[in-house]
Amino acid sequence: MGGLISGPPEGLYTTTKFAVVGLSEALLLEVADKGVGVSVLCPGLVNTNLITQSFAVRPEDLNPGIDHRQPAPDVASGISPLAVGAQVLDAVREGSFYIITHDDYRDIIAGRHDGILAALDAHARRYGSTSGKVV
Repeated sequence: MGGLISGPPEGLYTTTKFAVVGLSEALLLEVADKGVGVSVLCPGLVNTNLITQSFAVRPEDLNPGIDHRQPAPDVASGISPLAVGAQVLDAVREGSFYIITHDDYRDIIAGRHDGILAALDAHARRYGSTSGKVV
């Protein structure tokens, strides 16, 4: 979801994820006429040991002083990696571009897109429509 929504304190994390979504969208358009499928996985919380393992292999001089030996409660409550894998297989077989594993982010994503559309509408009201369609 980090490639579709953002929020503190994950600025650098979401920046990289937004880049992956943008690259995937561009790739989709670039290879569409070649019969190549492209999908982008945007999972919510997945119950992995990523945080614990990242802490275990991080050099001591990069240790932020946070105890990550136990998974964060939110991550521990996430869906299983096997469930994510099954959803990925289904979506790829269906030719889906966006692979969304959690529908509970819908309102947040809708709010973000509503804000973008409101900005476009405000621009059209202020400066006139560049598409010939005034809102």
